[in-house]
Amino acid sequence: MSVNGVDSELELLRDTTGGASVEALAREHPADVAEVIQTMPALEGAQVLTALSPEAAADALGQMREEHAEQYVAELALDVAASAVHEMAPDDAADLLAELPQAHRDQILAGLDVEDRVQLETLMAYPSTSAGGIMSPDVTALSQDLTVPEAIGALRRIADESEQLYYTYVVDNDNRLAGVLSLHNLLFARGTQRLRDIMITSLVTVPADMNREEVATLFTKYGYLALPVVDADNRLLGIVTVDDVVGVIQDEATEDMHRMVGAGADEHVGSPVRFVLRRRIPWLLVNLGTAFLASSVVGAFESTLQQMTALAVLLPIVAGQAGNTGLQSMAVMIRGIATGETRGRRLTQMLSREVGIGLGTGVLIGLACALVCLFWRGDPWLAAAIGAAMVACMLMATVSGALVPWCMKRLGFDPAQSASIILTTITDVAGFGIFLALGTLLVSMRH
Repeated sequence: MSVNGVDSELELLRDTTGGASVEALAREHPADVAEVIQTMPALEGAQVLTALSPEAAADALGQMREEHAEQYVAELALDVAASAVHEMAPDDAADLLAELPQAHRDQILAGLDVEDRVQLETLMAYPSTSAGGIMSPDVTALSQDLTVPEAIGALRRIADESEQLYYTYVVDNDNRLAGVLSLHNLLFARGTQRLRDIMITSLVTVPADMNREEVATLFTKYGYLALPVVDADNRLLGIVTVDDVVGVIQDEATEDMHRMVGAGADEHVGSPVRFVLRRRIPWLLVNLGTAFLASSVVGAFESTLQQMTALAVLLPIVAGQAGNTGLQSMAVMIRGIATGETRGRRLTQMLSREVGIGLGTGVLIGLACALVCLFWRGDPWLAAAIGAAMVACMLMATVSGALVPWCMKRLGFDPAQSASIILTTITDVAGFGIFLALGTLLVSMRH
């Protein structure tokens, strides 16, 4: 259903926002406007967007996640949607349009002028995970042949339209990136100088096909507010700003957290039930299979458990401690891979560290378990068995926790992709096997 009029919007907004008018809402920060609209059903939110000016509607849509904004745009009349998209920052507009069904997207694009349409189609052609997919084409670029006064005059004319003016990029006649200027350099240069004489030629650039996680790493490393995006011929295509990277970091952290437990990387609290089931069921079936595998290990020691039931009581302790220890090491390793901390470090160096951690924690926790077991059952052999099992299991868990994400990275997979399921399988199977093997040895010694 589309919104065709605005006669009831003011009354609707008063009912929904406690008496606030559209005019009052429009004066709020766009993030606050977006927050108010997102509390409304799609049709009502679309009515509010229609009542706002195209600029205010565009600002509000730009503050929403694309999957949320898409719900409201789907209810807008085509001319209203096209006006809002026209006013949005090109990178935000491209991300929003990419969420829409192809037919609806084409209809909105048809309502834009040729220049806007070509620009948005170019941006949508880049993969969403690449630098090109998060860049803005609104970049301040001046010819290297301009004099300082000419450059200052040009900046004054484009100041209202520019994405940012922290840096001014300098290009040659073929739009190839030649250097960069700060406003400080420009304002304090002599009027007779040309930009080629005062620009900084040593600068960090981002290829358009670079993965957005690598782009975020560059921002973290250099601390810049923006980085230029170039093609294979070093032609300036656009700019990635630090606010874009903050969103990338949040998205990637969320994806990694979801993938570690087998949930969909793009799942959120408002995802439809069918969508969630489609993402989760495959990994839950995998997890079910690994649980049967661990159970089969326990079943292989059924006779031992019948002769010493205390072993069954202690099994969850061994598996739980090993699992938690492994998850700690895995979280640190995944973080290290994501931030580049593991680059240049040998696997043997990292694993030797995990061995030290595993032995240290295993001895301490194993000693504590042995003492508790000794007071509980008064059996020094059982206490020795669980103490030794705890050392072995926690050593195995720390090494596995570091090794699983490292191996997945080397094989070309996301290190966080259901790593916890794989690790839990290893710690459960090995943990049960080690402890029950020691228990079997203990039973045989008693007989």
